[in-house]
Amino acid sequence: MNVLIRVLALALFIGSMQARAGIEAPPSSPLLQQLVTAVAADDKTASDNFWRSIEASHTPLVEQDADSPDVLMTFLWRALPEQGAVNVRVIPGELTSWEQVGDPLQRVAKTDVWYRTYRISRKARFTYYLAWPEGAVPRTDTIHRLTAGNGLVYEAVADPRARSTYAQERDGVRRLFSYAEGPEAPAEPFVKFREGAARGNVETFDVDSKILSNQRKVSVYTPSGYRKQGTRYGLLLMFDRLSYTSDVPTPTILDNMIADKAIPPMVAVLIDSRVTNDPDGDARSRELPPNDKYQSFLRDELLPLIRKRYNVSADPKRNVVAGSSYGGLAATYTALSNAAVFGNVVSQSGSYWWNPECCQSSPEKMVFLSENAGWMIKKVASLPRRPIRFYMDVGAWESADMLMPNRILRSVLEGKGYEVTYREFMGGHDYVIWRSTLSDGLIAVVGTKR
Repeated sequence: MNVLIRVLALALFIGSMQARAGIEAPPSSPLLQQLVTAVAADDKTASDNFWRSIEASHTPLVEQDADSPDVLMTFLWRALPEQGAVNVRVIPGELTSWEQVGDPLQRVAKTDVWYRTYRISRKARFTYYLAWPEGAVPRTDTIHRLTAGNGLVYEAVADPRARSTYAQERDGVRRLFSYAEGPEAPAEPFVKFREGAARGNVETFDVDSKILSNQRKVSVYTPSGYRKQGTRYGLLLMFDRLSYTSDVPTPTILDNMIADKAIPPMVAVLIDSRVTNDPDGDARSRELPPNDKYQSFLRDELLPLIRKRYNVSADPKRNVVAGSSYGGLAATYTALSNAAVFGNVVSQSGSYWWNPECCQSSPEKMVFLSENAGWMIKKVASLPRRPIRFYMDVGAWESADMLMPNRILRSVLEGKGYEVTYREFMGGHDYVIWRSTLSDGLIAVVGTKR
């Protein structure tokens, strides 16, 4: 019965999110309304004029909503019906159900304009894709292949007219992702590369683990002017190396923050989640959730190696462990397990829904509720308070599974007397958000103006 109640609650939550997104059938975009009027007046140039304006302003359209404090955000695709555009769908982050592979675009009659409009918070920022059934529109830039609830496979690509994009690099392959943002989305002062700014160095090498019986790559960032002798540097330990050197450009972010004296110079160690000797390709899901064997690897193998090679501090007040999703969960458990080393946690959308029974079978059969539900929350409640400072964030558009455990853990930490900085942002489970909030977290826990 509890499971049924929870499923119904999730369904209501998703429904309310879509209602808040303001999905509508007729054009509510003022610019689209002008197009409809021009077409009705038999203006043969209406469609071309519309696309000419779009090429200049890019997509999505962002217009003031006269009926709410939000903005109207309209996603667009150009094609004639026979080109298959009727199958194009937009997938804006957490606004739509991934099982349905987004919301289909609809056509403005007698034009080659296809659209979908949402009402969106002015503070929102989120990744989005365009998608269609596999093979319907031949592409060479597919980002994802997604399977819908009906079994259809969809290809998702970045919006070619997007106003904003970011790059992801994996194994020498560079892919672009499109993202959208409202006019009051949080500033990103440290994300973009600055010409002429002092740059740190990144060294990447393999680390063997006898404890875990595998090997992985580790990247180490040292700041500009780094010295092997003298005053030791604070240590930043981060999970998901590939994501935090590409999707989230951590070296660039650190360069800019250090240049602006927002944080003191730090050495950052980014640990890969991809390993050798990984038969099911899912080492990340085994290692990052609370795992004492993995903690032994960090404590007894990796950290001694880092201390031997780099001039890093042993003062937990200067050292940070950080990550997102499972990495946020791992960051909290790592600090609790090694409070003499890490006195600061940056948790971005931490997966505090996790419990030991949740993921022993296939993802479709994940068990969210058990007697161990809220495992990390109970762990924090049961332990004496440690000298650890926390920064936590989570997306207001994320599912109840993400939101509620983060909120509860925040309350438990505060009740135990921990110093906690907690934020909810207008977005989903999304690297385009985490790349901006990483600097917020570092400033909160080790900022120079604390």
